[in-house]
Amino acid sequence: MTEKNFHPRAVASPRIRRFQTRMRIAAFSLALLLVLFGLALAEDKADLAAIYKIKDEGLNRSQVMEILSYMTDVYGPRLSGSPDKQKAADWVQQKLNEWGLENVHTEKYDFGRSWELKKFQAHMIEPVYSPLLAFPKAWTPGTNGLVRGEAIRVEISSEADIEKYRGKLKGMFVLTQPEREVEAHFTPDAKRYTDEDLADIARMPEPGQMRRFMRRPGGFPSRALIRKINEFYVSEGVAAVLDASRGEDGTIFVQSGGDRA
Repeated sequence: MTEKNFHPRAVASPRIRRFQTRMRIAAFSLALLLVLFGLALAEDKADLAAIYKIKDEGLNRSQVMEILSYMTDVYGPRLSGSPDKQKAADWVQQKLNEWGLENVHTEKYDFGRSWELKKFQAHMIEPVYSPLLAFPKAWTPGTNGLVRGEAIRVEISSEADIEKYRGKLKGMFVLTQPEREVEAHFTPDAKRYTDEDLADIARMPEPGQMRRFMRRPGGFPSRALIRKINEFYVSEGVAAVLDASRGEDGTIFVQSGGDRA
């Protein structure tokens, strides 16, 4: 028997031949598309006049800082459902109409109960007088007038610690956190981020790690323990619970103090 060499095409099945034909057509179509796309890019010329107009508008007639000031200083902060939020929405609609936009309107949604700060002040009157930089947390109740009382430092990290203060907190201003060390600042508070800084900020943190301002000595209590501690404060009739803000130089960050429902 004579040995014969067979070419792959001689033994290819009709299904394989059809597949090869389709691949050739797809490759040709892709090459044609790339050629046409390259021609389109070559014919597309930048409108330098339009670019100069955009640059001139941004550099000489920018309203960014004015808008930012209104949305932060005049109409900020804005809690959902509050009168301040409605005032901010009205101002935005007015500006958009002034700029010539059409069909400017708000979309209503069911948010539920909101909260508004109308008046608040806090003072330390002993051993010497000092005004306190503070704000009430959202959805916390008011005091129905002026309230005076002594301050007490409370350390509760477990349910067993609650019993140490039972019957001792009525009418007290409760400080829940240890004294924070405030260091002197020898460098400017503001800085311009470098490319390396921005890359570091954009990087996903390692699992389990938290940013410095979120750390707390002893860790955070569980939700169940926090609920029991708050119920204990209410039952004791404390005047208020005071938490330290993570801000510095007089900047205060305020969050919610309870469920809006």
